[in-house]
Amino acid sequence: MQLEWIKSTQNEWLNPRRTNWDSVSGYGVYIIWTTGTILGGPTYLKVGQGDIRSRMQAHLRDTRITRHGELRFTFAKVNQWQMNGVERYLGDVLQPLVAERFPDSPHIRVNLPNAA
Repeated sequence: MQLEWIKSTQNEWLNPRRTNWDSVSGYGVYIIWTTGTILGGPTYLKVGQGDIRSRMQAHLRDTRITRHGELRFTFAKVNQWQMNGVERYLGDVLQPLVAERFPDSPHIRVNLPNAA
């Protein structure tokens, strides 16, 4: 499945501290990472699904995520009936540091954003 990962109007990955949250709406899947690298690549912190604005704002209050420095995120709109499978795939592939559990659903393979 091909997703359209959202970037800023300057074609950069979104910075949650500089995002105009009034412009973010809808449901889908999201990825949060830090620009500080471990082993030469981005450190994925969280993947999830739901109402993008409310979920991201909640994560910005979570010190398990915010303590990692400069954050970036992206999201893609996904049909509700596909969100569990997409989130499961992203969680299994990206192995985020903050991961309580992922949906018990078959993977739905998607393209990954190039977060590096």
